[in-house]
Amino acid sequence: MRERFFQKKNSGFTLVETLAAVAILVVLLGISAVAVLRLQKYLEITRLDNAARGIYMAAQNRAVLLSGGKQLKALVQGEDNDLYLHHSYDKAYSVSGSIFVDSGNRKGFVDSNTIIYGHHMKNGSMFASLSKWSDQQYYEEHPVMWLLTPERDYKVELFSGYTTSAYAETYTMFPEPGAEVDAYLERAAGQSDFQPAEGTGLDGEAHYVLLSTCAYVFDNARSVLHGKLVPVDSAGGVPLSAEGSAGEKNNP
Repeated sequence: MRERFFQKKNSGFTLVETLAAVAILVVLLGISAVAVLRLQKYLEITRLDNAARGIYMAAQNRAVLLSGGKQLKALVQGEDNDLYLHHSYDKAYSVSGSIFVDSGNRKGFVDSNTIIYGHHMKNGSMFASLSKWSDQQYYEEHPVMWLLTPERDYKVELFSGYTTSAYAETYTMFPEPGAEVDAYLERAAGQSDFQPAEGTGLDGEAHYVLLSTCAYVFDNARSVLHGKLVPVDSAGGVPLSAEGSAGEKNNP
């Protein structure tokens, strides 16, 4: 009888013991979940902080193009348009090359239109995203880019995006404003796959950029995006002083 009694007593957990164990597990899981969320938040803040620091450091030395808060690489310019097709900004060999300004443009975005090239990489990097602006909704979610330079920063108001030939008149460069620039801008606006936001006006006296990459639609096809440079009161991501801002209002 005593043997059967002890066997029954040690046969398993009681209901109270089971509920207590479950309660402890729930508490531990809750604590773990909070800890994981805090860690994720810390890592995200660290990532954003490092990204912002990288953008700031890059913009102190060279132009940087941003889209939706994402750094699209520092801009470079060579003596020709061949070097940076397959070399990074430090001239080391790179399959993806660099995002670079046409060698025929003057430095400082002082020409009426400046052409910027970048590869269309399969992993989505460099200028692979340019073709996305053919979608109206995508444009409405990303109507502007930002161009940060050591001398002055600009908001890039996008007004046209389309597919064209590598040999099209789209790639004509205009050093100075004039009737030809006005006609060029009108043609570009008329070819756009998206309807630009109301108030995105074209001013022949302003300065513009043309972003270009390969498009695999037909032979020598290119995806292009036109944007108007609107100066802002900062340089390299740092606000300008009141004196500096006033003295540079006439710059592009």
